[in-house]
Amino acid sequence: MGKLLVVDDLEIIFEKQSENHDCRWCVYVRARKGQKEKNVLMIKLNNKPYTRFLMNNGTIVTNSKDVLKDIMSKSFN
Repeated sequence: MGKLLVVDDLEIIFEKQSENHDCRWCVYVRARKGQKEKNVLMIKLNNKPYTRFLMNNGTIVTNSKDVLKDIMSKSFN
């Protein structure tokens, strides 16, 4: 496992690149702690990224549409 960060807010951005870029996708992870905000990570890839939304109920971890709805309710266009 990498570095453990504790933050107030986290934003994950999936950005499809134009044909003239050296990769097809960029994924950005931005974090805010207090008044400070910074890009924590940028990932460049050619394969389309995928996401999973999981619920840990204490004994088992399963895919969850409720978690997806909860996360997407805070998305901004």
